[in-house]
Amino acid sequence: MGSVFTAARGEYFIKFDDDDGLTPEFLAKTVPILDQEKNVDFVCTDHWIIDKFGQKVTSATQENSAKWGK
Repeated sequence: MGSVFTAARGEYFIKFDDDDGLTPEFLAKTVPILDQEKNVDFVCTDHWIIDKFGQKVTSATQENSAKWGK
């Protein structure tokens, strides 16, 4: 992963895995934070477990969050 950050070019970088997805408003909500708050270098967001039908699975999401102490 370190080499990915070293090789990255441009104003913004996102760590994105093959099973990740973004909401339509992701960039609209996160980029202004990075642009306006000059002391902020990193924006972290919440996550959802999504089933094969595209529906949020709240119980699985909560279970996964608990593994990470959230």
